[in-house]
Amino acid sequence: MPKAKKRGKTTVRGHYLRARPWVDKQLGEDSSIALFWRDGPEQSRQGMLWVLSCCADPKCSCKEMFAQVMTVPDSLASIRATEGKIETSFIPDPKELAGPAASRHASVEINVETGVVRGIEGKPVDHDVLEWIKDVVDPQVLKILRASMLVAKGLAAR
Repeated sequence: MPKAKKRGKTTVRGHYLRARPWVDKQLGEDSSIALFWRDGPEQSRQGMLWVLSCCADPKCSCKEMFAQVMTVPDSLASIRATEGKIETSFIPDPKELAGPAASRHASVEINVETGVVRGIEGKPVDHDVLEWIKDVVDPQVLKILRASMLVAKGLAAR
């Protein structure tokens, strides 16, 4: 696994996203957070939350976006991400007496040109989550990640 790279300032812009578990992909232009959904057990949906960051140095030629990834239950209502902080809110689920399902994590880098996804050395990587990440990285996701990186580097307007 590659080591985390220290280039320029890494940025996570403030962003809010309302969860919509019936939609497979929730991401937009210049987004610092994204949600991906798939069918879960017993007519539920499983979510995967990405908090994205990248090098903000416009002179750096890096092509990697970094994603802190965690799984979330379909009772997730919303996410707010700001510098260094993620806030989630949930809808009470009468079937979940013990609270939301345990979250699984991965810290990865995604090459926005090739789509190669790799775990970051020394950071948590759940291998099932890593495979799910690889499954959802498609041309549409890469296009949005490239656009987000250009905005973060100040090379494109929001």
